[in-house]
Amino acid sequence: MRLKSITFILFFLGFCVISNAQTTQTTYSETGKVQATYYSSGEITERVIYFESGAISEIATFKGSLPHGIWNYYDQNGKVLKTSIYNEGEKLGVWKVWSDFKNDFIEIDYSRSDRLASVGQYKSRFE
Repeated sequence: MRLKSITFILFFLGFCVISNAQTTQTTYSETGKVQATYYSSGEITERVIYFESGAISEIATFKGSLPHGIWNYYDQNGKVLKTSIYNEGEKLGVWKVWSDFKNDFIEIDYSRSDRLASVGQYKSRFE
């Protein structure tokens, strides 16, 4: 009886590890530098795109082939340029787009699906 219990526990733990397994795929530029890395677990894939310098340019997630979750875009110095949110391909919530040259940003509010609810312009990244 004890051997059956141990076998069941080992089988269950192995199943949990396999079902939560994450796969990673990396693409490279012609110069051999990392261009993008894809982390997949179940239906969710996170894509990280890099500048030639190696700095992160974009972090995005997908559910299947649809944009899903928070997407962030960065400049070469790591400053956030744009933050957007998707729910299974639909635009959602408040998006922020920062100026490259100033501290201004535009806030775009998608209250329902792809329909734009409001746009605001602000003078500081911290308002």
